[in-house]
Amino acid sequence: MAHKRNLWELDSHTKGKHLVLKQYLDAWLPIVGTVSDNLVIIDGFSGPGEYKNGDDGSPQIMLKAFQEHYYKDLILGKVTYHFVEKHAGRFEHLVKILDTKYSNLPKNLTYELHNKPFNEELCTHLLKDYDNCVTKKSCFIMIDPFGVSDIPMRMISRLMTRPKTEVFISVMYEHLNRFKKQKEFEPHLTALFGTDEWKKSIDIEEAHDRKRFLMRLYREQLKLNGASEVIHFDLYRGNKLIYTIFFASTHWKGADKMKSAIWKAIPDGSFKYIGGDGGLLANGYKKNYDPLIEQIQKHFNKQVLTTAEIIEYIGSDKTGFPTDGVKKNVLRRMEEEGNIEPINDKRARKFSYPDDFSFRVLVRDSSDLVDPLTQNISLF
Repeated sequence: MAHKRNLWELDSHTKGKHLVLKQYLDAWLPIVGTVSDNLVIIDGFSGPGEYKNGDDGSPQIMLKAFQEHYYKDLILGKVTYHFVEKHAGRFEHLVKILDTKYSNLPKNLTYELHNKPFNEELCTHLLKDYDNCVTKKSCFIMIDPFGVSDIPMRMISRLMTRPKTEVFISVMYEHLNRFKKQKEFEPHLTALFGTDEWKKSIDIEEAHDRKRFLMRLYREQLKLNGASEVIHFDLYRGNKLIYTIFFASTHWKGADKMKSAIWKAIPDGSFKYIGGDGGLLANGYKKNYDPLIEQIQKHFNKQVLTTAEIIEYIGSDKTGFPTDGVKKNVLRRMEEEGNIEPINDKRARKFSYPDDFSFRVLVRDSSDLVDPLTQNISLF
């Protein structure tokens, strides 16, 4: 249900979304900002800019990600933020907050405020300069509405046709699940998924199976509509799933950085942020790389690969792991245990893994391997 007031308390599960957003922008900005002449960041449902208790809303999180970044002086291209909020009262509050706190910005950074509904027509207008830019450009779009009626797959598809565009989408699963049997809601769900295949979920009685079906369908539809990489994670309030956040990109490195951001915010690797008493904010978890090693063995048994190829595979949406630390914790371990056979080994130092290092994946007993589809953090 949409909030009727201008300001409201920050929901416990929303903290997980903000943690991931901040972690991702911290990684994304120096990577694309130092090579792009035109960098566009859009917040399609900005809200008032802060919460009732004073916590930062997404516009401030996004601006601070640039302002407080260690490498901000290396970002020399034009950076434009677009904040969109159709609600008059919230928009007025947003203007006041940003004008007060962000009046002194670097010359190459600007923000624009739009008191309009976020839709395909507005996106086309906001991205006009981006589309006309003939040099290097990058775009990050956050789409976080109340409900599910404002994010048709057709709009996502047209956004994904643009080069180096990444979309961060909040799908309100609670809303979707509650109204799926109501006839007047059918057009919204068909537009959301870009197909009426979602109707098959109505007859799925088991809640877990129904959720799995719908989220897989949405992921498949994003893939069919321009995304080569899709990562998602869940936001819970206690035991109740409220949102699933989808990240769609056209490059495996985007998926890699998003997975890294999720692991930092949800360090147990479950891709589930549980708001309230169960929130996972501690960093005391140690990654268990066993499922990833088993997945690599099962998928590449007896095949010859290079380091660059296995790094791309791990970083893509085919696994639930980012590439951080995998040379030490995966490749070295596999080589020490005899599950990597070097090919024409010319390394200056053993247990080093340059991009062109070739090796064969070996499995002593493939019957012992676990199907990666059954693992929580392998395939999505």
